[in-house]
Formats: sequence, C-alpha cells, structure tokens
Amino acid sequence: MLVCWKELRRGAIVTTAVVSGALSGCTADASPEARAAVVIERVTDPLRVVAVEVGPGIGPDQRVVDVTADFQSPDTVYASVVMVGRAESATLKARWTEESGRLLDEMVRTISPSGETVAEFHLAQPMGWTTGTYSVEIVLDGVTVGREEFRVS
Repeated sequence: MLVCWKELRRGAIVTTAVVSGALSGCTADASPEARAAVVIERVTDPLRVVAVEVGPGIGPDQRVVDVTADFQSPDTVYASVVMVGRAESATLKARWTEESGRLLDEMVRTISPSGETVAEFHLAQPMGWTTGTYSVEIVLDGVTVGREEFRVS
C-alpha cells in the first residue's frame, strides 16, 4: 500500500507541474485583450468595481439585460454595478445628473460584498425624461469608480 501511495503522490506532482507549465505557456503567448478577459477572483481581494452598465431593464441577477445608451421618454433607466472582492462594509452611491451637471437624484446603499456582487440602481421621471444627455456616476466609499452617459430622444 505504501508503494501505491508514493506512486500516486509522484503522479499528482508530475500532473500538477505539467498542467502549470502548459497553462503558463498558454497565457504567455495570449494577446493582452485575451489576458484581460480572464478575471481571477479571491474572496480576500479588496473591493473594486469591474463594470457599470445601463439599460431599460434588469434580470433576476440584478444585471442590465439589454445594455444601451439610448432611451425613450417614459423609460426607467437601470444601472448595474458589478464588483469583485470583499469589504466588511462599503458605501455605494449613484448620482444621476443632467448634461448641465444639475443633480437629479442621489441613491446610497451600504453593502457587505464577498466575491462577485451586483448592485442595482434605477431612476424614472414621473412626467417622462426630457430629451437630452444624462449620466449616472458611481461612487464607492467617496471615490468615483465609474460613469455612464445615456441619451433620451
């Protein structure tokens, strides 16, 4: 039985070395775009925003379903904020503004993310949006981490 254990352990070590070598060889030759698409996430990583998307609706996972920057007057505008990492407590804010910079609304959420977390914000205008350009700015713990512009026609 001892001989089998040694052989199994040696086989596992060789397999791990071969797989590691193959993977490092593949990533070394990959283009920067291909390498950027791979996200390795650890629960202990500091919290960071990796995507902000706007659209006219969200799915059950709180992500925008149809990402677009073009809206109609009666639409509700949704913003999904995708974060990775961990924080015991963080403040996430969405600031909705007109093209002139006038603040329309500000929404604040206290979150305790671990791993991948998605937060959703949305804004509708009771009388409909006026034609123009707007933006939603995402602020994490007092630092702007994303901004998306959208147009209403």
